[in-house]
Amino acid sequence: MSFNYCYIDYSKQNELNLNIDIADNYKEIKIRNKYANIYFSAPSSDDSITLVEDAYFVLLINGAIESKEFSPMKLLELLRDLEIQEVLDKVEGVFSLTLYDKRRDQFYLTRDHFGLTNQYYYQTDDIILFSNSLKSFKHCSLFKKEINFDTLGQYLQYSYIFQPNTMFMDCYKVKTSHFMKFDLASKALEEEKYWDIVDFYNLPKVNMSEAEIINTSERLLHSAIKSKVGNSKKVGTFLSGGYDSSALTSLLSCDKTIDLQTFTVGFDNHELDEAPFAQKIAEHLNVKHSEYYFNSHYLESRLMCFAEVYDEPLADMAALPTMLISKKSSDNVKILFGGEGGDEIFASSGFIQRVNLINKIPYPIRLLISYILKPFSIRTRYAKLSKMLKQKNIENIWKYKDMTLSFGIVKKLLISPVYEKEMEFKKIQSKPHVHLLDKLFPLMFKSYVSDNLLTKFSYAAGAHQLSPKVPYLDRKFVEFLATVDVDVKRKNGTNKYILHKILQKYLPSKLIDRPKKGFSVPAGKMLKTESRALLDTYINEERLRKEGIFRPDEVLNLKERFLTSDSHYDEQNIWNVLIFQIWYEHWFSE
Repeated sequence: MSFNYCYIDYSKQNELNLNIDIADNYKEIKIRNKYANIYFSAPSSDDSITLVEDAYFVLLINGAIESKEFSPMKLLELLRDLEIQEVLDKVEGVFSLTLYDKRRDQFYLTRDHFGLTNQYYYQTDDIILFSNSLKSFKHCSLFKKEINFDTLGQYLQYSYIFQPNTMFMDCYKVKTSHFMKFDLASKALEEEKYWDIVDFYNLPKVNMSEAEIINTSERLLHSAIKSKVGNSKKVGTFLSGGYDSSALTSLLSCDKTIDLQTFTVGFDNHELDEAPFAQKIAEHLNVKHSEYYFNSHYLESRLMCFAEVYDEPLADMAALPTMLISKKSSDNVKILFGGEGGDEIFASSGFIQRVNLINKIPYPIRLLISYILKPFSIRTRYAKLSKMLKQKNIENIWKYKDMTLSFGIVKKLLISPVYEKEMEFKKIQSKPHVHLLDKLFPLMFKSYVSDNLLTKFSYAAGAHQLSPKVPYLDRKFVEFLATVDVDVKRKNGTNKYILHKILQKYLPSKLIDRPKKGFSVPAGKMLKTESRALLDTYINEERLRKEGIFRPDEVLNLKERFLTSDSHYDEQNIWNVLIFQIWYEHWFSE
């Protein structure tokens, strides 16, 4: 993954150069004005990052502009006459912009609609740093590496980091579908939203027949796939055998001008392994297929390079096979398609189904059940269910989706004082008439999808110079599906009913009408057996005391519970600590 890097230096005491330990082949733009020294840099050889300048602007583009009529110089022309939010509305693609407006002495940082690209900024009194990756700050003397313990606490609860937070003090992400405006003269920083998925879920539902909805969905998905392929000829898909990846592969196989290849990860545990189904789908579609079986060797090798791939701790175990597929496929393809967002856009998330069931229980009965379950620890599914049941506003249930530790336990784990962060997605305003599930899906897009799923996929692909593509999160496709009634998406209790109907045109029913096994990575079992030494290396009393982050006795208790139980929560909690320890070593070891 290549880095772009920019800074504003009000002190004018620092040299205008890169001052970081990355490749030499970088294009630079240096500006001195009455307020500050300004510095831009971008790799010269990376097609996904472009740095251009004219008399009015400096523009850095990270990602893919899919509107063929908008070259970087054409964007500069547009910006002379239009405000930045108008330009973002006109231009299709998945990209972020760093823009310096010389006329107004203002900076703009934008991020794409869902979070496939990143924009970080670090601000002190005299310095502002911007980049698409935290790694570009790592060796920069202007960046102070101080852990934000409130963010660490949140991560330990949920296994990932919610935007706009990062693991460092004074450092933030630009939120998805937002831009930041920074005024050089006043140093004022303003946040503005240029698009909101909630607006489309709030709209009246489309007045179409079922057949029209299915045909429109297929047409828009096909169009999204075509625009994301662009001129590429070597194309890959992460084929799990489920509806999402099977549909993408089926539609891509219609294009005979591309060299399509599919890649699958399998597991020795037959209860988890869907590789045989993926192989049958690839054979039916007549595409070249490769499969790789995940074992303890891959577990350890991927963990050892984890912090080189990801900017921050991300404790989704599925990151490991995603990293494996990205590495293996990069020898054969240039772009990699993933099915991220499919569960959410087609209303099939398992969590959403549970919420829908809870909502049907009268509130007094929910309170009674919650009281009965209350004595159980938050580490058990019963205690989590207890907290969900007692929420009078059913939308607040979302807070507990990925939580595996109570905040009280988190405070015991950490030596430094820690305060619970408010969730940004609590501020979402859905209209009263909107179906419960249509209120919850925007919450998922603004947190779990962007901060977990897309982070997982985009970083793994980018680390191996692959361009990640997620057609289910194409803006026009999402805007349409948001206006389709939930009862159509889940007709007769059929998961992903619309996608199922589309798939029937391409695959026989024996390949699609089967129980889904999910994608559970047996990492916990490996840590208890073949890879136990790795666990002991990173989580031991001597190391924990030396680092001074965690209370050793509390973390060792977590470890013991993991080793002696089969609880998903105990497994996830120790995995969260392990991933942080690996990341911490990468950033703070001398």
